[in-house]
Amino acid sequence: MNSLVKLLSFITVFSVIYCSMHLAVAQWLIMHFHLPAGRVRLIFTAAALSFFACAWLVHGYSNPLTRFLITGAYIWMGVIFIWLSVIAASLVPELLVRLWRLDSGPWFAWGVIIATAVLSGYAIIAGYHTPRVHNVEIPVESLPRALDGVRIAQISDVHLS
Repeated sequence: MNSLVKLLSFITVFSVIYCSMHLAVAQWLIMHFHLPAGRVRLIFTAAALSFFACAWLVHGYSNPLTRFLITGAYIWMGVIFIWLSVIAASLVPELLVRLWRLDSGPWFAWGVIIATAVLSGYAIIAGYHTPRVHNVEIPVESLPRALDGVRIAQISDVHLS
């Protein structure tokens, strides 16, 4: 029962954070481009919930279509994280421009969107490259002879299976 509580707690926290990220980006779009609030929030809520639908589908009905859908959902997860990060990085410069009463027009907003697109494109391309393998030999003086030549593999940053 304890592991079930932990799993449900993780799913709840993840869901709240993930949906909040979507609503934060939606609110940013509404503020910067004066878009219809209800529609934008609805679109971003649907985008957030689609991840859970895709995860459920691939878990119960694993086939090429559901794996394609979950891959798209994971890519969108990365894009929304990058988008929110770029928004956060732009807050201070945008605030300074406003404090100096300079009219930036839509430049900051378009800059954020362009930076998000470039960084997301780079991340997608880099994510589909063959992983790099680094062979490192570490001499251990007190190693027993029976273990001479033993290889240890360390694998990290494996995403999307």
